[in-house]
Amino acid sequence: MTSWMVWSLLVVMCRAAGGESAEDQVVEFEDSNDTDPFVDDFEDIPYRGNIPSFISPLHYGIVLKANLRDWVYSGRTHVLINITEPCDQVPIHSAGLNISDVFMATYEPEGRGRRVPIMQVVEDKNQELLRIYPRRILYSGVYQLFIDFKNEFVSDLFWGFYQSSWTDEKGWKNKMVTTQFSPYWARHAWPCYDEPKYKATFKFFVDHESQYYALSNGAQESREPIRSGWVRTTFERTPEMSTYITAMIITNYRDIKGTTKSGIPVKLYGSHEKLQTSRRMLDTTIKTIDFLEEYFGVEYPMSKLDVVPVRRFGVAAMENWGLITAREDIANFDPTVHSAQWELQARVIMAHEVAHMWFGDLVTPKWWDNIILKESTVSWFMVFAADAIFDDFNFSDEYMVTYELIRGMDKDSSVNSRPAIANPESQDEIMNLFDEITYQRGGNLFRMIYHIMGPAPFKAAIHNYLSENAFNTAQMTDLTQNLQDEAPEYDLKSLIERYTLQKNFPVVHVKMLNRTHILVTQERFLFTNKEAVDDSPYNYTWHIPFTYTTDAERVDKVQILTERENIVELSKPATWIKVNNDFRMYYITNYDLVGWKKLYHQLVEDHTVFTTTDRIQLLSDLLNLVTADKLDITFPLQFLTYMKKETEFGPWKLATEHWNHLINRMSPAEKFAAKVKIYARDLMDEALKEVVKLNTSYNKPIKERLLQFVLVDTGMTVDHPVAHEFIDKLGELSRDGTAPGIRTLVRTDPLRRKRFNLNLLDINLHSYHWEGRHNKGPQKQLLFNISDEEVTGPTQEMITKSSGIFPFNDTTPPYPNPQPLDPDSGWIPEEKNTEESIDSEPATKPGPATDMISFDWDNMSDLTSPSFQDPLEREKRSSNNRRHSSRRRSQQHATSGEGTEPGIVYLQKLRRAKTDKKYWTELLHTLPSMKNPDDIRDTYWILCDTNNVTALKALLENSLQGSEDTQQEALDIISKTKPEVVWKFFKKNYDRYYQLYGKSQFTMAYLIQIVTEMLNTSDMKNDVKSFFKSNDPGTGEPGMMAGLEQIAENIRWKKNHRHKCRNFFFTYARKHAKGKN
Repeated sequence: MTSWMVWSLLVVMCRAAGGESAEDQVVEFEDSNDTDPFVDDFEDIPYRGNIPSFISPLHYGIVLKANLRDWVYSGRTHVLINITEPCDQVPIHSAGLNISDVFMATYEPEGRGRRVPIMQVVEDKNQELLRIYPRRILYSGVYQLFIDFKNEFVSDLFWGFYQSSWTDEKGWKNKMVTTQFSPYWARHAWPCYDEPKYKATFKFFVDHESQYYALSNGAQESREPIRSGWVRTTFERTPEMSTYITAMIITNYRDIKGTTKSGIPVKLYGSHEKLQTSRRMLDTTIKTIDFLEEYFGVEYPMSKLDVVPVRRFGVAAMENWGLITAREDIANFDPTVHSAQWELQARVIMAHEVAHMWFGDLVTPKWWDNIILKESTVSWFMVFAADAIFDDFNFSDEYMVTYELIRGMDKDSSVNSRPAIANPESQDEIMNLFDEITYQRGGNLFRMIYHIMGPAPFKAAIHNYLSENAFNTAQMTDLTQNLQDEAPEYDLKSLIERYTLQKNFPVVHVKMLNRTHILVTQERFLFTNKEAVDDSPYNYTWHIPFTYTTDAERVDKVQILTERENIVELSKPATWIKVNNDFRMYYITNYDLVGWKKLYHQLVEDHTVFTTTDRIQLLSDLLNLVTADKLDITFPLQFLTYMKKETEFGPWKLATEHWNHLINRMSPAEKFAAKVKIYARDLMDEALKEVVKLNTSYNKPIKERLLQFVLVDTGMTVDHPVAHEFIDKLGELSRDGTAPGIRTLVRTDPLRRKRFNLNLLDINLHSYHWEGRHNKGPQKQLLFNISDEEVTGPTQEMITKSSGIFPFNDTTPPYPNPQPLDPDSGWIPEEKNTEESIDSEPATKPGPATDMISFDWDNMSDLTSPSFQDPLEREKRSSNNRRHSSRRRSQQHATSGEGTEPGIVYLQKLRRAKTDKKYWTELLHTLPSMKNPDDIRDTYWILCDTNNVTALKALLENSLQGSEDTQQEALDIISKTKPEVVWKFFKKNYDRYYQLYGKSQFTMAYLIQIVTEMLNTSDMKNDVKSFFKSNDPGTGEPGMMAGLEQIAENIRWKKNHRHKCRNFFFTYARKHAKGKN
């Protein structure tokens, strides 16, 4: 018996067949970190898990007793296993469980089976296995395994079987437990064979207190009292399924219900208050099932579907079979509270999870290297379904390009990218597969295949794949064969291999040789390290699906170009050509200078010749080519001037993010920023004047709401008078309105957001709920040692009554007009021109580029650069303007008669908080009482928009004491305004972050990336490298690599483009001034 033994000589209490002695019933439980003897023989085989292939589960019976009062549970796993080869041990996954008893027997269909004597049971923590050693060799056959266990509901993590809660309309906090098992966390809840290939049926029995009810994958079979105050809920047997999609929830939510066309009951859960506005999401879920059942030609596989909101949730949503769990603001989406941007995301996220009921649940990837079979496929079907259900937005093209394709290409342009099919060699690497390559790149791969094949052949191939592999596992080769069979005219197998087995993607160079022939060449596209030498099975060449539009015709019939250099003959003579119609193929396009200029002149003459998605593509390709140093920065800036006539959301969203990208990289440079404002105001003037004529109802088409939002938001940021007048008038006309909705703006300042926009689909990386974990007293003391006596009047009312940012009623006196503060007070730092060469008027001939001034790592108080928005300049605005903005709670537009789109009137608060220390502090006090995630997110944006470093550090410290979502939010936002502050704080508190998230599914990589990617000097890059040489990044290694690469790109951008950019904007401003005169 060794020193690391956990239990010894435990007597197994079981029915023993035959007359074994007491010695035969002794079981030794050992805790071992030794190498798994089963995998020793497979060292040369790629990692595929640690259960031998000759053992597989057939059925689970899982009995649980859940005590929510003490946050503990106990249970028994009864699993039927099939053994096909002789073996001397039986392993099963188990992690962190207190195992109290193990019993094994043969399986006899007509009898009780014969006991199998056990010699010892070893807990292998290294492999997360429970190893059961019988006294005799086990031969082929079916066996029963019984394992009794105990555990606590996890309190500080969002995986396994963990604690959560919800708050009812009376403010009472209700207990709840829920599960999150993907990709390998079921083993933390109960012993099981926790790999996707091991599919089995499940039957759950749950004992719990009678004030709660239990939900699981199967429908409830019975609910019977077992003793005073306790009931047993029994669920029907499930179909064959993998462990990562099993689920168990115990709660006391309410529900609303509906039924699909095929009779499937669908329930959506939540508090009574939230369910009043959740019918829209329930209808979306039902319509998605109806559409996908018809499209796939395969019935919905389960007998019911429940959709349950989970407040403490580490991902956006989870496709548990028959029991979808989702963030509260998705499942209980409220159009009167959440923005148009968020509604767009909520629609596709719910469609994403419903599509998983077939792709991933019914047919499951055999191993995680084929994750694209479940995540990439549904990333296409989610928008495909949304297009069929909603007619107010183009999801399959405009959404897919704006929110998915561009983001996927950003990630895939890195030398540190990976192939879509990549075998993970550890649990950390499995986690890291849930990234932009799988979701965004993978989804657009299937979008491309759909448009190559055409609707009918693609639909037939999908039906065949699902039918042939139902209730089983599959690999990408299976789906590829189905696709190839339905499109024999194309070599899809070769095309798919080149887009899945090598990383990155091509840039296609196009040159018109004459009016009927064009030269098309391809090369690997990278932002940095363009000379990188790494292996590819296809030498980084791709089969290029070629479509085009000219001034003479549009050709959507796909031609596959297989060579590095190709000559393409046009069917009609043309003057100009635009390649890759609607950005449906996964590559970017570069034209020679003549070709780009012809496209620009066509846009200026009539931009509607190109579809909205084509225009987004042209802008995106230009910006990517500049980043890769294939085009001069001034060319896309000139190209964007066509947008004086642009009226669509997608191009405007991309353009404003580009302006933000420039501001971030040029900051601090206030005169330069003023020139960018002139440029932006000039370009958006006509479009902004049109959108302010629209009403602000949240019931108008979502495309109108999105366009109005992005233009008014940007107009406020660049000080366009029309935007200010619109907001002020809205406040004057509607300050006494009672319709809910005006609360937040999804993004407060697009010009400060980075080019790699973490749009709201990043909710599979973080959520925004505030747990209300502080009491009010200590928090008042946090930043400025404010006494209780000072926090009175409106401030105290805000603290005690607020559920939104500004909870004032008509009896609450408005705040006095903020006065300019003394720069010596430390609140508004004295302005210093740290960028003389950038902020000054350029010479006739630009001088040499110079690096930005390095940050003093040892003196945080030196970070006093003026921010983009001048607080004193904003003070000049009318007091009437502020008076109305400070009194808004929930408002209506005078002409709409309906609730206003959430988010339109927010930046007024930003202007106020920037200069008023007391006002800023009062906003901080409201955070614990906030319920709406939009309020929380945008309050963080307000609080972070200050130059006071002490306040920022205190805010970071405050957030670190809270939940995961608030920590990520604070880091993300402050890193956009003061990246050096965040990086220094992150280093100092790294052990605390690592303890929380070092093994988290997404969070560690996300945190490391956001705190490093805005740094922009060689010293900073070296500091990041040095830090992670001595500190383990854990699952955050991809984020570290991405951050380092982005820092290098930031440095290179400054060297190559900074002065050219300055010269362009100063010249544009002079010409604009002359034109006005």
